[in-house]
Order: sequence, then structure tokens, then C-alpha cells
Amino acid sequence: SSILFAFAHYIFTPLHFSWSNFASFFIFAAVASFLYLKSKSLWTPIGFHASGYLFTIL
Repeated sequence: SSILFAFAHYIFTPLHFSWSNFASFFIFAAVASFLYLKSKSLWTPIGFHASGYLFTIL
């Protein structure tokens, strides 16, 4: 499914994930879950990608 692909893409994109920042990961997981339940569509991977980008900035 698209959410699994997006999740895998997020995990395996070093620029979007830091193993030392677990707090951001849990927050991201909550946001991602909300996005998935909210729309279950092609917007889901975009939401994953955008969330990862925002956490990279923060």
C-alpha cells in the first residue's frame, strides 16, 4: 500500500531521519497516522515527505 511505501521511503531517506531524534519520530508517527486516517489517498506519501522535511528543519 502507499502508506508502507511512504514509511519505507521516509526511514531510508537519511536527510529526513535522524536515529538520535526519537521524539520527532514519535510525533511524526502521530501526524502520519492522522493524515492516513484523514485521507488514505495519494496525499498520504506527500504528507509523510512533508513531515520528514519539517522535522529536518526543526
